Formats: sequence, structure tokens, C-alpha cells
Amino acid sequence: MNNANTIKDRIKVLMGTGIESIKPCSYFTTTLHISRRHFRQELAELRKELPIVSRDTEPCGYYIAEDIESVEEFIHDLQSTIKGYQNLIDLMQEHKERMDETR
Repeated sequence: MNNANTIKDRIKVLMGTGIESIKPCSYFTTTLHISRRHFRQELAELRKELPIVSRDTEPCGYYIAEDIESVEEFIHDLQSTIKGYQNLIDLMQEHKERMDETR
């Protein structure tokens, strides 16, 4: 078993099911002595097999969803984030175009 599989397996064990077991990124990085980047890479792999969701509002962190409502809330949060970024991109594009016109 290589180190990546060991870390992935340890994250899976540390990650609880249900919002009551939510843990912040810092918990995993500190406990496993890995970087945030490494944690996110392992998380991306784990999400292929488990419905791991996260929250940016209190309580913040990661957990394995135990019900469809948690997955739906996560999807909604992601869609809101995408919409917010798209609005910002559109706004910056408008600024860029105005700046380009004044050249």
C-alpha cells in the first residue's frame, strides 16, 4: 500500500458521517501532517466513492452526507458560488472593455 492510499484511508476513517461529525480542513491537515493542497487532492479522490460535502457557514468543514438533503444543500451552495463568480467575471469583463475603449 503506498502513502497516498494510506492517507486516503486515514481521511476516510477520520471523516464522520452526518453533520454532527463535521470537521474543518485544519483538523485533517494537523492530524495527518499534510498540506491543505494534499488534503484537497485526497478529498477529490474520495469524493469519487463517497458523498463528501462541505460547508462554508457554521459549522464549517467536511463530512460524509447521510441524506439527500445534505447533498442537495451542497449542490445549491456550489451553484450559488458559481453564479457569484460568473457575476464577478461579467463585471470585470465590462471594466476591461471600458478600459480598452480609452486606450
